[in-house]
Amino acid sequence: MNKIYALKYSVRQGALVPVSELATHAKKSSRTGLIKRLIPSVIINTLLLGYSVTSLASVVRYDIPYQTIRDFAENKGQFTPGSMNIPVYSKTGTVIGYLNNAPMPDFSSANHQSAVATLVSPQYIVSVKHNGGYQSVSFGDGENGYRLVDRNNQPGRDFHAPRLNKLVTEVEPSLMTQSGMVSGAYSDKNRYPAFYRVGSGTQEIKETDGHIISISGAYSYLTGGTAGAPGSYNQGQMISTNTNKELYSLAQGPMGTHPRVGDSGSPLFAYDSVLQKWVIVGVDSSGGGGGTNWAVVDANFVNQAIQDDTDAPVTFMADQGPLRWAFNSTDGTGTLIQQETVYQMHGQKGTDLNEGKNLVFNGADGQIALEDAVNQGAGALAFNGNYTVFTTNGSTWRGAGLDITQDAEVSWQVNGVQGDNLHKIGEGVLKVNGTGINPGGLKVGDGTVILAQRPDEDGKVQAFSSVNIASGRPTVILTDSRQVNPDNISWGFRGGRLDINGNDVTFHKINAADNGANIINISDTFATVSIKPLTDMTVTINDWDKNKPSGGAAGLLYKYNNIYTHTVDYFIQKRKGYGYYPVNQSDNDSWEYVGHNEMQAIERVKSRRPIDDRIYHGNIVGNIHLNIDTSHSNGGVIFDGNIDTPDGELMQSGGQLTFQGHPVIHAYNGKWLTDKLKSLGDDSVRNQPTSFDQPDWENRTFHLKTLVLKNTYFGLARNASLNGNIEAVHSSVTLGTPNLYIDLNDGNGTKVTPQKGISVAGQESDMSRYAGKVTLSEQSTLDVREIFTGSIQSQDSDVTVSSRHAKLDDYSRLGNTSLTLQEGARLTATGGWWSDSDVIVGPAATLSLTGTPQLACQGR
Repeated sequence: MNKIYALKYSVRQGALVPVSELATHAKKSSRTGLIKRLIPSVIINTLLLGYSVTSLASVVRYDIPYQTIRDFAENKGQFTPGSMNIPVYSKTGTVIGYLNNAPMPDFSSANHQSAVATLVSPQYIVSVKHNGGYQSVSFGDGENGYRLVDRNNQPGRDFHAPRLNKLVTEVEPSLMTQSGMVSGAYSDKNRYPAFYRVGSGTQEIKETDGHIISISGAYSYLTGGTAGAPGSYNQGQMISTNTNKELYSLAQGPMGTHPRVGDSGSPLFAYDSVLQKWVIVGVDSSGGGGGTNWAVVDANFVNQAIQDDTDAPVTFMADQGPLRWAFNSTDGTGTLIQQETVYQMHGQKGTDLNEGKNLVFNGADGQIALEDAVNQGAGALAFNGNYTVFTTNGSTWRGAGLDITQDAEVSWQVNGVQGDNLHKIGEGVLKVNGTGINPGGLKVGDGTVILAQRPDEDGKVQAFSSVNIASGRPTVILTDSRQVNPDNISWGFRGGRLDINGNDVTFHKINAADNGANIINISDTFATVSIKPLTDMTVTINDWDKNKPSGGAAGLLYKYNNIYTHTVDYFIQKRKGYGYYPVNQSDNDSWEYVGHNEMQAIERVKSRRPIDDRIYHGNIVGNIHLNIDTSHSNGGVIFDGNIDTPDGELMQSGGQLTFQGHPVIHAYNGKWLTDKLKSLGDDSVRNQPTSFDQPDWENRTFHLKTLVLKNTYFGLARNASLNGNIEAVHSSVTLGTPNLYIDLNDGNGTKVTPQKGISVAGQESDMSRYAGKVTLSEQSTLDVREIFTGSIQSQDSDVTVSSRHAKLDDYSRLGNTSLTLQEGARLTATGGWWSDSDVIVGPAATLSLTGTPQLACQGR
């Protein structure tokens, strides 16, 4: 919580108001007599309760592993939204208690990383008004930003409901409490059985004897936990939780926590058993030695702020022509006129986005004709029925976004503006069917968007320059493959669905933040998704004179016409800044000599570049064939999401392909924090989101008709199941490979940072599983290391089994193919067997054959 270190008299409010440490130019007052006379009722009540105006602690329990507290605050590890009966363990492994009074809430409505504000409406957040310094917020994984355009400070209370410049698409807003500011409302344990909080204030740990250990300053990372039922004061406008003195009391829940300096504005959530949903009931205002004071969320005030930002509703009347929308960009005002009916609207005035007001459209089958380019600023459009929005003169629209109600469809025939994104929320349908090239982008967070842009007279078409799909709720449907460049499609926080709708698409990169990304095809017409990674393998021959002023860079290649030896010499720069080339074909501190052959020198440079592996975290579902071409990349392709195309074929020619499970994502911190906690005897804190040696992995399933491999290395790794046939031509297949990948940026956005390593399943439930028929040819190899059920048809290849769980339950044929059972392996063949090659059974290995021998045919 932000320490209230200064009190300032407000002429407007007629009272002293607290000024946050985030605000500027605040000084402590020495006018103690004036303070005593003018101190407001909220502070008087605080003092009567025994709390100081300065809050004391974002304190957590010493006996709980710090990683548990970090995971809780970020909904990671075992604390995923909706999880039930979550055990809370002590550092010694004993159960302290269970989070069993309600399902785990979703904290994503709180501002990313700081939680100083919480989204309660698609365009409005709540916090405390003494947080006067923050100007922007972000949600989900932080790959977005929203600006505050109006603070909406509530008179007489430490509460505000700022308006944002756009409709938020990444997350769903939190529900606001319906109990309001009623004394004693939140002490009702039957209706409100659980209270949880998150925040990023000054971080401290409290030992059982009351000793406080300082861990970190404010705004570095989130922690959270539980609180007991709060009491009310100030006529129900404030509630207080007694979490500091009673941190270890079970009345505060098994993860007691107490806010600290920097936590101001952070949310207190309560589970409403009547609604059977989590609601935000308060924002952290102040606190002290006893506990925390929360300003109760005033839903009426928030709703009034929304109403104040909304112009009069517009109702379309049938058979009276379209609503004609004119806009004067100079004064930021406009009109919508239908016959004699005139509706006034307000858009951005100068640089003031907040002058733009929302518009709500009612009526059925409405039509709106834009006659001017409209800049509505922070104003959004809400549609409660079917509408068509069009222009005959190329007018554009920009604003906060579109909110389309359930069962409504809006035909959007208006293009956007370069550098601006059209934000779309609401469960209804947006059909984008303008004309030509739309230079604007799309961010969709709910409902359905159909991309059906029409070509212009030159045949050019583009629905949007980019498309971002987030929150897990929306679906974007392609009517053809020209609507948007697939490389400019991204799946943000929790993703959503891209329905390719029977259209072939080609990705050179798939920008997916997490497993919420889905590429689907629900059409009966099969479509092909081609994945063709491109690695920049260009090597430039640099010039000594041109690079000398800048110092060049390590790894650059240079050509030297050596006048002393009459040779052409090639050098690779070792470090930034350099001197003259060696004249005797040798190395020095600045240069590495790499010979006289230009092509060999170029290949040397290429070989030192990072391997460009690509991980796709998302899923592929429906009537889809996959074609992977890595001929223009030096890396492999890794899937750690699910593939469910039971009638589809995946073909890869060349390179490396990996199917694997996914390590559970955890909250993490820098090494400085892990070292600090280790010095206190707590080695639980992670410094990366996933690791190879972690015990908790998520299972993934890959269901294909056929996996076709040509000149490819394929690995099926831990926690992955593959159902389908494999056809391998001059390829290597390892079922149960220890080689797999993690993403060092997992859970933080679309930038994927692959790292290759080794992870072996520690128990059978984590082993890879294969079911199907494997066909080998042209010197292919099959290495069965984990669970295998199926058959093998092989010619001129090799099969090795080290698994103790291998079963051939269908007819298998090994032609000119050796079979080796390594030490301890177990292979059972029940479906028929033919072989004309050696079978080598290693020490303690077992080969079991059942059935009736057939001696009429050649072979064994």
